[in-house]
Amino acid sequence: MERNTLTALLLSLGLLVLAACSTSGGEPQLPERTELAPTDDGSASYTGNANLGGTDHFYVDGAGIEGDLIVVELDAELRLELTSVTGETVSAVSTGPNYFARQEVPVSNTDAETVDPTAIGVDPAPCRGSCIVLPAGNDTYYFQVSGALLPTPYSAYVYGAPHVDTNEGSNEDAIMAPPYFLGEEDDGAIETIGDVDWWIVGSASSASEAVEFLAPGSAGIEVYVVTIDSESGPFPSGTVLNLAPGDLLRVESTLERAARGASGYYYFSPVPDPAATTADPVMAD
Repeated sequence: MERNTLTALLLSLGLLVLAACSTSGGEPQLPERTELAPTDDGSASYTGNANLGGTDHFYVDGAGIEGDLIVVELDAELRLELTSVTGETVSAVSTGPNYFARQEVPVSNTDAETVDPTAIGVDPAPCRGSCIVLPAGNDTYYFQVSGALLPTPYSAYVYGAPHVDTNEGSNEDAIMAPPYFLGEEDDGAIETIGDVDWWIVGSASSASEAVEFLAPGSAGIEVYVVTIDSESGPFPSGTVLNLAPGDLLRVESTLERAARGASGYYYFSPVPDPAATTADPVMAD
């Protein structure tokens, strides 16, 4: 009896040790998530409350969202994060309507800017609260909401949207870059994290001209000038560039940010004053 009792105790202890090892070294425990199922109109939504210290986890099937882009948007300035399936790797974060960024970039709210787009294809409304914009795909997207300082009611919306920048698809490669014609105005947008826009400078003559680069939003958009044998930049908003036909312009967010609405726009505008033309890019007054 004693031997049987001892054997049973040792067996029980072994099972407990195995269970502990399995819990600590096995598959990661996935957070409990709420599915946002797209409706017939290709959008999904959720309404609930964010509690102090709590995190709400969600997922959505991108195959049910129609559009070039997928927008995940809140109507409150809570912390919105795009994560991996395990909820551990944060690839994008937003804490307000003005911009979203990679996790490595400190995120803070900034004042909204007022910019009038000129020839841009679509003028999107600014986000109602924290938001993240993603290239459309058939993947499953995981995101979470947190950061409430007191119980906060909020709604989450997931929907498809067109590109604001009608050159998207052709301006992400230098070989396929759309033209920017000297003496004219043109513009684009940095809509998703990692978005890079290329332009090739064109003109009816071979003369160089002064062009002002403007990106007054909060996404940290700057421009590089690439010639056949050199690259200069990045140059921030307000820089006057002396451009010649054949030059390439590369526009991106040097802060790894992106934005919707006015915060994500940038512009090229001719400078009529010949005195503004210089041999190298200089800051405008």
